[in-house]
Amino acid sequence: MVHFRANGKVLLSAEYAVLHSARALAIPSKLGQHLSVIDMPGTHSILWESIDHRGQVWWNGNFPLELERYTSADPIALRVSQLLHLAKKNNPRFLASGCHVQVSTTFDLSWGLGSSSTLVSLIAQWAGVDPYGLQYHVFGGSGYDIACALATSPLVFTRWPEPCACPVGFHPPFANHLYLAILGQKQDSRKAIAAMPNRGIQEWEVTIGKLNQLTDAMLHCIDLSDFMAIMKRHEAIIGHAIDEVPIQESRFPGFPGQIKSLGAWGGDMVLAATHLSLPEVKTYFASKGINQVIPASQLLYFG
Repeated sequence: MVHFRANGKVLLSAEYAVLHSARALAIPSKLGQHLSVIDMPGTHSILWESIDHRGQVWWNGNFPLELERYTSADPIALRVSQLLHLAKKNNPRFLASGCHVQVSTTFDLSWGLGSSSTLVSLIAQWAGVDPYGLQYHVFGGSGYDIACALATSPLVFTRWPEPCACPVGFHPPFANHLYLAILGQKQDSRKAIAAMPNRGIQEWEVTIGKLNQLTDAMLHCIDLSDFMAIMKRHEAIIGHAIDEVPIQESRFPGFPGQIKSLGAWGGDMVLAATHLSLPEVKTYFASKGINQVIPASQLLYFG
């Protein structure tokens, strides 16, 4: 048996703009996915099981080794087969015989921590191929989530001219005042990207310049009130860029602190910065029908 692990992710700054080479602050999560493989010599199929955070099989599949001929109406089966086929094209020695694959997730799949990116990283580790190549070919996106999959500390990611992830020190003294609220409305990042307004290059350059300054400001901020001001400014800039109203204005106007979207707007989770205690934060979000609130320091690799 061989075993691989990949971490989930949270994008703290430059969502959407990271696709246009903005400097993005990303933090890997302590939860992720594991992949275990048992070879079955003499067989000619790939038996696949996906297990959720409760230990229940939520999806399974059976793939032939001749993946170029495989087709399916099941979108999950199609994506997995595409990743395996591309990995084999990049490494012809991969999948020389049948095997039993088990993928176990330690986070709730509705949280948006990166079920796709962690799977890409796991298959790339298993096949010994470039994970960015798999990600860009099958899912698209910036690749910051791929960088987080093998990281255990915060990083600044840039997409162009090639993917670059630089580890950074980010453990603000107010980290215990940062919370993640799970909205339970998982977003499809590809659809969110496709729905972006068509902005000109010059307009994106101005936006990226502003966001790069805010990413740097986040990294060096030592005061909670200053950090909340940075969050608010960031929301206003992204809101203008994608023609959307920041989530605090639309859903949480009375929150005593600052709320920021993470990743594709409208779902997954939000970051809440506040002087409130955890019980008080939970009470507030419960009044809005949101019952999962986690201290950010419990879920993320600050460092």
